Amino acid sequence: MDQNAADKKIRDVSVGDVLSLRMSFYTLEDKKLHLLDFVSKKPLILFYFLDIHNEKCQRLLQVYAKHYEKIKQLGFEVIAICPHPLTFNKEDFKHAFPFQIFLDKECVIARNIGNAHWQNMGGVDELEIKRISYVIDAYARIHWSDEPSDANAHIESLVTVLPGLFSPVPTQDIQNQAPALIIPKLFEMPLCDNLSQLYHATQSNKTTNLPENYELTLYEAVKRKIIQRIPPMLYKVFGTKGELIMERARLISKTHWPVPDKVHFERADSESERDFVMLCHLSRERLEGGQVVFPQFNNATYQVRSGDALVFSASLFYRFNPILKGNPLLYVTFFSVKAIDKKAEAKTEPGTSEPPSNSFIADVML
Repeated sequence: MDQNAADKKIRDVSVGDVLSLRMSFYTLEDKKLHLLDFVSKKPLILFYFLDIHNEKCQRLLQVYAKHYEKIKQLGFEVIAICPHPLTFNKEDFKHAFPFQIFLDKECVIARNIGNAHWQNMGGVDELEIKRISYVIDAYARIHWSDEPSDANAHIESLVTVLPGLFSPVPTQDIQNQAPALIIPKLFEMPLCDNLSQLYHATQSNKTTNLPENYELTLYEAVKRKIIQRIPPMLYKVFGTKGELIMERARLISKTHWPVPDKVHFERADSESERDFVMLCHLSRERLEGGQVVFPQFNNATYQVRSGDALVFSASLFYRFNPILKGNPLLYVTFFSVKAIDKKAEAKTEPGTSEPPSNSFIADVML
């Protein structure tokens, strides 16, 4: 098959590496998913089998099925991935094993875990795939891998090593704090109310008595508040230098609240330029639920008050608790940092404790 260079790229990974959360595969119902959809509190055992009709692969599936309950008791989930479409009734196959089975129809998984190599067969390049198993944590980091030649020896080694792979979870009386920054009263309540009023008027398409250029006036007020507070704090806390660029902001209400327990990761691949996330509650109501949770820090939880901003690195995993009571309105935006000119930086007087002149470039609109 004639493949371009991008399609032929194979990424070799090993223990300690982090798998790409953008890797895609398909359910038996032909629904496309990504590894990001499976990031959770529970670590995964991902194993690759080549063909349901292959005798060795059948044995591998059977030993995983036999030891599945024991694996679950140890706190792990199992997913199996096959590169080929299944050649029999998928509905029957769905219930044949206690774990989920997915199809790597485009060999995305195989190319991203080094589970394949190109070989020339009669002048035509073919992708040869081998079997492999990985144990990955809830953040897609590899902790153990094996190329199972013997199914029984493989599963025996796996269940032996699983209990010692991860450090025990810290006791609940130890408070872990995520490296997040709370900026109190970034927006005063009148500004929060005005943003809420504009949002609800826009969503309902109702005619209001809002003055002319009201949106532009609010935009300037928001921009001024952020310029005054955010760049100096990012410099002071994170040492961030350079031009700070803000994305178009979004307002999120209860109707469009993020799916509970779905983990977000803004820098899931190297193409992302997001460096920081900023969240700010606008509603005056006292909320129950809706906290921001950081799974990497023992599920450290933050509940910011109305008008306060929560700022953290875009490299952190985070999720939202469900809203139990109240009607939230969340202001969300992202910052990227453009490095400053080294020559300009060299002209800065030594010993100064003030942040460099941050040029704040915002294409944000409300």
